[in-house]
Amino acid sequence: MKLAKFIFSGFIFLTIYVLLYIIHINFFEVNVVFYVAILDACISTLIMVIILFKVKLFETFGLFEKFLINCIFLLVGYSIAISIPTVIDRSLSFYILEKINQRGGGIQLERFEEVFTREYVKEHRLEDVRITKQLE
Repeated sequence: MKLAKFIFSGFIFLTIYVLLYIIHINFFEVNVVFYVAILDACISTLIMVIILFKVKLFETFGLFEKFLINCIFLLVGYSIAISIPTVIDRSLSFYILEKINQRGGGIQLERFEEVFTREYVKEHRLEDVRITKQLE
């Protein structure tokens, strides 16, 4: 029974985390994607602390179990933050695929360096991003 409740609480956590991340990305200024994803993981975990202690469904968990569950949620949120939004945000492969699609299915090999150095660096403001990350 506890396992089923733990899995259910995991679904609640993931739902809260995804919703928070979507709201954060769409309605707030985002300087560093990784930091936003980590913040959303922390906020989601805090919400789960409240849910685990206030909702009667989770009364079967002891204090130490609730602590461990929230540690797991925090680690899952951290793993997701590194694995999904940060990797996609920094992925040169996704950028190249996007450029190939924009150009009708291909980029000439001779123009590839130009596309990368002139467009990628400029479009993604790589200098600004690095400076912002250092300042944050």
